[in-house]
Amino acid sequence: MFSKRLEFVEESGIRKMFNQVGELKDVIDLTLGQPDFKINDEIKAEACRAILNEKNRYTATNGILGLREMLYEKKKQEGWTIDLENLFVTSGTSGAIFLSFNTLLEQGDEVIITEPYYNEYKNLTYLCDAKPVFVNIYPEFTLTADKIKDKITSKTKLIVLNSPANPTGKIINKEEIIKIVELSKKHNIYVIVDLIYKDFLYIDKEIFPTEITEDYSNLIIIEGFSKTFSMTGWRLGYVVTNKNVIQQFTKIQQYTFLCAPSPFQYAGIKALEIGVNPNMSQEYMEKKNIVMELLSPYFQITDPEGAFYCFPKMPIGSASEFAKFCATDGGIMIVPGTAFSQYDTNFRLSFATDNINLINGCKRLIRKITAFQK
Repeated sequence: MFSKRLEFVEESGIRKMFNQVGELKDVIDLTLGQPDFKINDEIKAEACRAILNEKNRYTATNGILGLREMLYEKKKQEGWTIDLENLFVTSGTSGAIFLSFNTLLEQGDEVIITEPYYNEYKNLTYLCDAKPVFVNIYPEFTLTADKIKDKITSKTKLIVLNSPANPTGKIINKEEIIKIVELSKKHNIYVIVDLIYKDFLYIDKEIFPTEITEDYSNLIIIEGFSKTFSMTGWRLGYVVTNKNVIQQFTKIQQYTFLCAPSPFQYAGIKALEIGVNPNMSQEYMEKKNIVMELLSPYFQITDPEGAFYCFPKMPIGSASEFAKFCATDGGIMIVPGTAFSQYDTNFRLSFATDNINLINGCKRLIRKITAFQK
């Protein structure tokens, strides 16, 4: 009765753990990738103003002109080569990924994805009747063009890059991004670069090679407002790509999302005017350091370079069993690595919470792993 494409599509392991939180008492939740700071009051006021001023109807499919113009100016200031026609506003970055996959993929196509991965990449590949091909980057989580090259076949249609990465927090060296884009051109393959966490950085280096924006012929760059401005529920993202891809996006969006939520597009303009909180990365670096200091004696952890996750390796046993062991009254919620990989060796912990909650969560995790090993 149901579509065969759903046979391999899994329920989100992240949401599955999050949904259990309400069933438990006195549990600390470190599952969701949702910033702990509130939306700026001026941005909220602009959203309310848009609603009260009847900015509640459909907008142009590709987004309101004012928002696209602001994004255009922002990217020009960042050194991108860009035209206004290269921009397309989406319903969150998940909407952007959905449009990209459905534009490019056909039955039997292959999509190269690093493992561990953000689970939407794998499941949308299956939903498009295509096949995910995984590049194993355990245990250091370092991606190179050579590792990608080894996985390319005549069926490869798309390569997906996420930097900083969910769930590891690792950043792809920008020289490797350049090599991967050049490699993909030789094989007529598209590359998606997902930069949703680009404003959460804990190392002092440029992470995105702006020179690749001189040619969008095989390039789709995805960014959004959800993490940077804590607007996760407002569903506002955008894509920078070539005009031919945007024509196809327009078709699909007209019969799915129609447009990004109208009032929040106006709020997005205000967010861009205000800019990124200059203290944000420093505050999140402090959270990251809390996790590393408290948990490193008990778990093997690759130090995150960005985003707000770490991906500790279990000293013994499976991460799935440990996550169940932790999910009790007075416990802590984490996401087992099987939500991001075929391997059950690691778990994801989000440090996007207040410092007191994070410290208490780490202490509970230490008690749990001590008991788990007995």
